[in-house]
Amino acid sequence: MDEQGYLRVQRTEHGMMVAWGYFSQLLHLAERLRGKVTVPRHHENIPAADLILEFGLLLLSGSTQLQDLNQGPSPLIKDEAVREAWDLRWGHYTSVSRVLKVATAGTVAEVIAVLDDISQPFIEQEVAAVALRGRGLLLYADLSGRPVSAYSESYPEARWGHMGNSLALGYQHAVISLQGQAYRIQLAGFLHPGDVVSQPCLRELIQAAERRLGCRPRRRVELVAERSAALKRQVHDCRLDQVQQGPLWQAERDCQQALAQRLTEQDQRITDLEAKQGGKPVGPYSRLAKAHRQKESWQRQLERSRRREEEIRVRIGRLQEKIDRLVQEKEKVDAWHAALLVDNAANPNPVSICVLLDGGFSGGEGLAYLIEMGYDLLTVGKGKSALALQREMPPEPEWIEATPHVQLWEGVPGVVGECPYPLRRILQHWHAGEKERNSLFLEYPVASTRSPEQVFVDYHERQHAEAGIKQGKGVFGGRGLRIRSAAGLELLNQLAFVFWPNFVHWATDWLEPRVRQSNTAFDATLRTVKTQVRVGAQTPADLVTAPGSRVLIFSSEGPYPGVHLQLDGVYVFQPHLPLFRYSDSTTGVPLPPRRLLSPPVD
Repeated sequence: MDEQGYLRVQRTEHGMMVAWGYFSQLLHLAERLRGKVTVPRHHENIPAADLILEFGLLLLSGSTQLQDLNQGPSPLIKDEAVREAWDLRWGHYTSVSRVLKVATAGTVAEVIAVLDDISQPFIEQEVAAVALRGRGLLLYADLSGRPVSAYSESYPEARWGHMGNSLALGYQHAVISLQGQAYRIQLAGFLHPGDVVSQPCLRELIQAAERRLGCRPRRRVELVAERSAALKRQVHDCRLDQVQQGPLWQAERDCQQALAQRLTEQDQRITDLEAKQGGKPVGPYSRLAKAHRQKESWQRQLERSRRREEEIRVRIGRLQEKIDRLVQEKEKVDAWHAALLVDNAANPNPVSICVLLDGGFSGGEGLAYLIEMGYDLLTVGKGKSALALQREMPPEPEWIEATPHVQLWEGVPGVVGECPYPLRRILQHWHAGEKERNSLFLEYPVASTRSPEQVFVDYHERQHAEAGIKQGKGVFGGRGLRIRSAAGLELLNQLAFVFWPNFVHWATDWLEPRVRQSNTAFDATLRTVKTQVRVGAQTPADLVTAPGSRVLIFSSEGPYPGVHLQLDGVYVFQPHLPLFRYSDSTTGVPLPPRRLLSPPVD
């Protein structure tokens, strides 16, 4: 707006980016980043926090090339309305690249801390709203690969690992999300080398989720106590077996001593007989021949006794190793039990939480951890666990039809793999082309009241989590943007897979009551993150600013003609774009172009 207070009309090629920018100002995003984020060896005139936010806006706009900031079809860096909306200073894309290169792990931690602080009130509000419904919380945990070129040597810590159905060089994204009232909320995400295993990822995801949710379930300390008692019994049985081996070992030692004495005496006897025999031929039934045969028999007995003694000694050693291992494991379980008791004492209001897990997390150790931490769980198993249940099926099983192509059969609960606790097992059978496929639903607790059909439906709600992974990779550039610095990769992970998906949902909640004129296409767009990013963020609009008012008007040439968003203040005018004239919203009297508008009278 000029000094006379006239209307100010700014053209933008990124309509939704402007709207999101003014929402970000309510969160003080740029201000917080500038106040917290530092980058060593950064000598640009533009603050490092602004360049990092500029990198984030590239992702939010759906671009997959860093140079698109300056050289894209509609460069962000040339859009003054976007810059003002986000309250930052633009830098050349090479400056963004340099700041990502010199940023450290400390820089990334500072950015994550700011994003977490901004997100926390929204997450707490959503948790409270879900809790008011009287139902438990539902989490989704997923592990997804991000392959890079198999011939590349420039990606830091990229390693070979299982990604999808093949081996690839790259990284793994571990993500956990909360199913809210209306949409999914990304709670935390971690980037790991491609060869990372799922169990440590599961632990860090659960710990991060509890920290973000501010609540947790009651720990199942009684199960841990039972496991400790079972280990104690195993130690007792091993020690009893070890004690029983002692007399056997001593008997063999006594036998060897007696045989050694006999052999010594027999050698003397043979010597005496050979002296008496002289040079005479030795007959097969002579006393000397019999003495030699007796000696050989005792030698064979001595060798057998020594082998038995060695076997007993090895058995005793193995028992001792097992005892040591069990004692060490029991000490860990007892320490774990004590920690969970303290945790329960500090958690007067536990909540019920169910976790739907990707099949990669279905290892026994991870399932035991979740069960003891108090979570209900639903996951899938394949391979040996599915084959084991197939062997238990009767000749003519009673299949339950979940869909026209999927059949279910439930067996008795049982222990699966290394998980010490019985799990509910439901076999899933379907056809994939000409091949028949089987997998296994695993659920805890086993006393679940859900029918097999409902288990099938509930587990496939995990598609929401998988959609979140695809959203991070496809919509926010997590797959296409080729960043080769460790800090840049981690920032990409946090922004594309955690913060921006949440931010767009929260911004939508803020925008919906501010829509003053709309159409069917825009109403549908507000319900879809992908369309907002791919279409809305690339749609031209005019930002009209007057004293006490700021309105975003989408261009008639785009998909949302006539859509008005009241971003700030009061909605006091009705622009008429073809003539660039405006009229008072209360009287309808035309006003001269770019003249000051008075607010309506209440």
